Amino acid sequence: MRKARTDTYAHTITGRMSRREELLEELAQLREREGVLANDPDALDRVLESLGYNGPVRLTPRTPRVVLFYRGELRQYVLGSLKEHGPSTTRQLAQRLIQVEGKDARDRRMMADVCSAHRQSPLANAGR
Repeated sequence: MRKARTDTYAHTITGRMSRREELLEELAQLREREGVLANDPDALDRVLESLGYNGPVRLTPRTPRVVLFYRGELRQYVLGSLKEHGPSTTRQLAQRLIQVEGKDARDRRMMADVCSAHRQSPLANAGR
């Protein structure tokens, strides 16, 4: 085994950090693409069903929905966050929640899902 040229391994660390960033970026792109691909067949199936198509096409089975929050969990978080930080936008609440959960805030799909879940909650619609 050859002796390292430096004692700090700075070059190796920098290279590994760059590779890590590349992998995380690729993972985010794959998640986004997976979400698009998962939604497209479902949308086509719903259109075919609504048009009454009974042909030889095999319709994909409905997948169970992903539960982002357990009953009352989102409400409890939102109320606590509003008490602590005051009035906030849905996006600000979602960013805080993702940070508290230890998730990647750069994940646009997750951010959209959390914002959507908040907008659909009874708490968000209470003032309307």
